[in-house]
Amino acid sequence: MKKTFLFKLLATKKLIFEDGKISLGITDYNLLPTIFISSLTEYFHSRNDMNKLYLISWFWGFECVKYANKTLGLDSQEEIYSVGMDLAASMGMGVYDTNNYYPGRYTKFKIKENPYLKDLKLEKFEKPVDIFTAGAMAGGGSLVHKEVCQNIELKCKALGASDCEFITATRKEFEKRDMWKEVDERYSVTQFIEFQKEVFNSYNRENSGEFVEKLSDLLREL
Repeated sequence: MKKTFLFKLLATKKLIFEDGKISLGITDYNLLPTIFISSLTEYFHSRNDMNKLYLISWFWGFECVKYANKTLGLDSQEEIYSVGMDLAASMGMGVYDTNNYYPGRYTKFKIKENPYLKDLKLEKFEKPVDIFTAGAMAGGGSLVHKEVCQNIELKCKALGASDCEFITATRKEFEKRDMWKEVDERYSVTQFIEFQKEVFNSYNRENSGEFVEKLSDLLREL
């Protein structure tokens, strides 16, 4: 856990635990047990709908980072990236270790202690399983790189790797690496990328209900 990050937020009263709420500036948060995410993963996997889980978590990650940035008054890509990773670790999403970070292009990182694996029935999976993490990092990473991003898990501890390894990148970067087809095949990105662009360009607190409705309609269509 990023103790110094949390202590700084608590000391400045930007993060508040009181009256049945956890508030970071203008946004309230809830603590979710990791088994809930694991159960969602197994549910969507059983229905061959992992793309839906990816899109839901992309939206969630985008909103979390967007309003953390606003609360903390962040502007530079480096600050947004650093706080985004600290926020993820502080929310219990694992211990992050950055391999490479190039603003506007991509971020490559590992999760050393992935909390979502222990409650999964891993024998069910033949492909990387951390779809929730991939979506959340892509959503938050879109604000880091200032362009709609996707994320793909390159190595998965559930499949025998020593750590879970991911890359968040723009479409241009994935195409440069000849990986865009793989990304699209894993999540069917072309079916919802226009929605992601609309969220990136226009989402705010005032129209959040409208976007949630659009998301619900889109999930039914996928």
